[in-house]
Amino acid sequence: MSSFLERYQLGECEVVWDELMSLGKAVRKGSVLPDALAVARETMRRVLHNLETLIPRLRHLGYEFGYGWIQPSSTQSFSREQRQQYLEMMEWAAKQTPILSVATDLQKKLASDIERLEYLRQIGASPLLIEKGQHYFAELEAQRHRDLDELEQASEMLPLSAYAWYESIGSVNFTGQQARWLRYLTDEDTTGSITEQIYDQQGSVHPFHHLEPLHVYPLQGKRLRDYRTSITNSEDRNPTSLPLMPNAFGTYAQMSQDAFDYEIVIPSAAADAPLLYEMHHTTFVSYLRNCLRWGGFPGWEQIPSRPDEDIAFLTRDLLQI
Repeated sequence: MSSFLERYQLGECEVVWDELMSLGKAVRKGSVLPDALAVARETMRRVLHNLETLIPRLRHLGYEFGYGWIQPSSTQSFSREQRQQYLEMMEWAAKQTPILSVATDLQKKLASDIERLEYLRQIGASPLLIEKGQHYFAELEAQRHRDLDELEQASEMLPLSAYAWYESIGSVNFTGQQARWLRYLTDEDTTGSITEQIYDQQGSVHPFHHLEPLHVYPLQGKRLRDYRTSITNSEDRNPTSLPLMPNAFGTYAQMSQDAFDYEIVIPSAAADAPLLYEMHHTTFVSYLRNCLRWGGFPGWEQIPSRPDEDIAFLTRDLLQI
């Protein structure tokens, strides 16, 4: 009988994940666990490949990643109220995650720094330069150990899908805007600067929230540690929730009752976990699958008129998950 991984690699992706979910906690028993974990890791390998494919394609289409829409307009005076709003938004934007963080990048940088330090010693570089390099290397090494420790602590609490995500990737943030797409979302004329059009809508919701750009938070290490400590020091093992990603309003900093996080319940011994409060009542892997189906913007599914050629370009030859 073929393993789950073999069937997954042969194209039974959704069926395999459904069967792993149906096992519940039994997915961590005996020979099932290494097979199921292999499926989760292969899934996230494919997700990472797809993300690294989508990012340059989006840039090719003129997509502006980030928070440029926070900048002041050139058509209005910069009033005290606007200055305060700008400062608050800038403070919020500074805390947001980058477009993509990959868990193995730090390990590769460490290997590169080891080679660089060895080269400096060989050419007889000044002791001060070598000492500076050693100090920087030590900080990176300490960060790597902290990351590994957090992931190890999380392994018993996270579903296999989330564990494999943080082991392979880390975080992703497709927040941004694209001028040509604005006409599909509003009745606004797009001949001017999209940044200024957005900024001029004081207090309104950024229209690109309709697209719900893919945005997964980095590993919430402190929250996990606090939860692990609480269940270790008491008999109370009630589950708690872990924020995994913001909803559409939260992605664009809307501080209102409409902004909230999609969460998963921990601890979870299952293969995957339902995303609490997500309108499709789906799991983490299914949500990622739907995001990739729409080029990173699952909100297109709800919009009757959309840039079909752009979506086809973005999703061409993406790996099935």
